[in-house]
Amino acid sequence: MKYETVLVYDLDGNFLAYGIKNVGRDKLQTTNIWPQDQLDEYREQLGRLNDEADVLGYWPDVRDPEVQGLLDNPNFEPLELFPQEVEDLDNSTIVWEEGLEPTESQPGVPDRLKSIFVYKTVMMPNAVEVRARQRSACEHVARKRAREAQRV
Repeated sequence: MKYETVLVYDLDGNFLAYGIKNVGRDKLQTTNIWPQDQLDEYREQLGRLNDEADVLGYWPDVRDPEVQGLLDNPNFEPLELFPQEVEDLDNSTIVWEEGLEPTESQPGVPDRLKSIFVYKTVMMPNAVEVRARQRSACEHVARKRAREAQRV
């Protein structure tokens, strides 16, 4: 949804300030108003809102091929790796809960008391940073698509 300028006047017809409303709706985006001496701040806010609307309008799914292309590129916002302890399933002895063995559609549930798990150290990125990188890739693609749509 895009946003546009509204002008705020008092009952005597004197200009008071600028406001922002949703295009095509008689609803203000915010109750904030910006007097003439805050015109630069008003323009920045209106620009941010319209930029955000453009980006969100073209937001791709993380599985989008263009997003995946960025995520597969090791030079796109490289992630720092940290040592993490994980289960070594190849060297562990796993006893499955009865009736909950792994199938094609279900991963199965190991019996933690009867199984013997071996652990290994692997280098992995921080999960929060992985999610932030995914979001950044989606935003990058959305901005690109919004720019392309504006050229048409």
